[in-house]
Amino acid sequence: MKSSEKVWFTAKELEGLNGLPSHATNITRKAKNENWITREAKGVKGGGFEYHISSLPKQAQMSLGFRDGIEVIKSNLRDAAEKHAIKEKGFADFSQVNPDYYEPIDDFRGVRVSAGLGLENEEQYDSAYVMVESSWFQRTGNKSKHCAMFTVKGDSMEPTLKDGEEIIVDRSKRQLQEGKIFVLNHSGAMLVKKVQFTYEGIELLSDNTAYRPIKITNEEADNLLVIGQLVRGYRNF
Repeated sequence: MKSSEKVWFTAKELEGLNGLPSHATNITRKAKNENWITREAKGVKGGGFEYHISSLPKQAQMSLGFRDGIEVIKSNLRDAAEKHAIKEKGFADFSQVNPDYYEPIDDFRGVRVSAGLGLENEEQYDSAYVMVESSWFQRTGNKSKHCAMFTVKGDSMEPTLKDGEEIIVDRSKRQLQEGKIFVLNHSGAMLVKKVQFTYEGIELLSDNTAYRPIKITNEEADNLLVIGQLVRGYRNF
């Protein structure tokens, strides 16, 4: 296959091909539902999107004359994603990577988990998805279906966690453990804190000594909602 061959197609260009709907609107819907590799259309009046040949059904690929070389295209696309789309922490946007090498987790980065005194989050359960490399799940034993990504706000957990740091939380790990860091909802405020048990109840500790512990009695602890345990920030935990 020549590198100059066209590999990006608009929904209009794909109408009626074998294995695809006959109308562009339905093709766009199918692409969204199946997470096709997508980019903004170039030189198209009114904008829109183009879809990569490797995302199309085989029948459609053959209708476009692509009988060989699709796996090579996929490999090249994956390499490009690894070089350009993945941030230094290994995270990448859903539409930019090959799902064979990445797994989706809930994206709660719009939910501010406070490393300070607590931030209110009324819409804390609205979720999109973000992709994380499969190799990390294999190395750590964590499961993507249990994990979610949040963003730290504030400096009370520095130097362990920095303001603006993206963290991964395992929501299957809700049993509080001494010395571990958890994301919690305390009276409507989302917090990321280290846990310490006391005779009176629980103390939520900050690593920044400028902040005092948040003391929670045994009675108050009954209303403490544990979201999950921190398993990854700029490093693993």
